[in-house]
Amino acid sequence: MKLIKVLLLVTSLSFSFTTIAHGGGHGEMGAEKAVSLAQTSAKMLTFKSHNMSVGKLDKSWNKVAKEQFILVEEGKESFIVKAINTANNQTLYFNVSKDGSVNKVSESSNFEQAYGHAH
Repeated sequence: MKLIKVLLLVTSLSFSFTTIAHGGGHGEMGAEKAVSLAQTSAKMLTFKSHNMSVGKLDKSWNKVAKEQFILVEEGKESFIVKAINTANNQTLYFNVSKDGSVNKVSESSNFEQAYGHAH
C-alpha cells in the first residue's frame, strides 16, 4: 500500500513539473510566484533530476521552508532565486523565466561562472 502511495505521488509530481515548467502563455508572472516555483521545483528534484545539472536532490530538500527561498535578482526575462538547505549545507540558485519555466538550477560554486556574477 505504501508503495502505491509513493508511486501515485511521484506520478502526480512528474505531471506537475511539466505543467509548472511550461508557463502556458498566461503572461508574465511576479517575483512571489517565481519563489514558489523554485520551492516546488526543489521538491520535484528529490524524485527525479528532470535534466537539471544539479541532478536528483536528496530528500532533505522536501523540508526546506519557503523562507529559505529568497529572490536575489530580477532581470528583464527571468528571476534568480537562492535556496538554502541548512540540513545539508547546500545552496542552490534557480533561474526562473518570467513565462514560468525553470531554465537552470545551479549550485553556488557554479553560479558565478554561469551568470557572470556572484550573489
